[in-house]
Amino acid sequence: MPAGVPDHVNDAAQLLADAVDDAENALMERLDGKADAGLERSFDVLVDRVWVALRARLEFWQVYRHEGLDLLSAEELTTAKVEAHRKLSRVAEELLARLFGDGVDFLRVSYPQQAAHMAARLRYIESHGLQAEFVELVGAAPASLAQVCQRRYEAMVAARTARDNAVSVNLRPLRAKIRWAAENYASLLISTLPKGDAEWSETVLAALQPMLANDTTRSKTDAEEAPDAGGDLEGVETPAAGDLVDSEPPPVNPPAEGE
Repeated sequence: MPAGVPDHVNDAAQLLADAVDDAENALMERLDGKADAGLERSFDVLVDRVWVALRARLEFWQVYRHEGLDLLSAEELTTAKVEAHRKLSRVAEELLARLFGDGVDFLRVSYPQQAAHMAARLRYIESHGLQAEFVELVGAAPASLAQVCQRRYEAMVAARTARDNAVSVNLRPLRAKIRWAAENYASLLISTLPKGDAEWSETVLAALQPMLANDTTRSKTDAEEAPDAGGDLEGVETPAAGDLVDSEPPPVNPPAEGE
């Protein structure tokens, strides 16, 4: 802002800066939501892989019921703890039927449905007192990871639901607010030009140049929606300093409520 500008013009410049800040904050809120969605999709893929791995580990125990083990000697069967593992294989078979009777189709449904399906499977293990056997069958680390991921998955679903139910950020009123503030600032600044003072006109034009060059007062979309609206600077050549000296400030009205 050049020196010597009246206070009311400085106030208009501050209004424009505030409008830009509001729009940037709203845009960041929208972008943050999209970033969250990307992380959620990645986490969903991770959870799917955890459950696929749990299924594979349960399926491994089927080897202890394979007829090929009959070829092993008594000593070999004892060394491999085949008999003890055969008892566990029966639990594994039950869990496979209960948890994965339909394969992994429950991993292909919506997030809320998948959260409910996984919770029901973990509840089955707990309600039937099979936690210790489950840990032995799939391993302590995978079992623990499944529990931790379940809690986080449910929290993720709750957060997504809250986001979906919230009113989406509407940038249109903020865009109109910026346009009006920019036009108001430009109009007031031009009105400070004394007739015949080319040097001051050059100073004012230099201050307005970034706004004119970047066309912040109106976007292409705005022009298409309201081609006859006042203050459209798109496609207008930058005025020379001498042209501004004798210009009368155009009337600028604030945006209507809800514009």
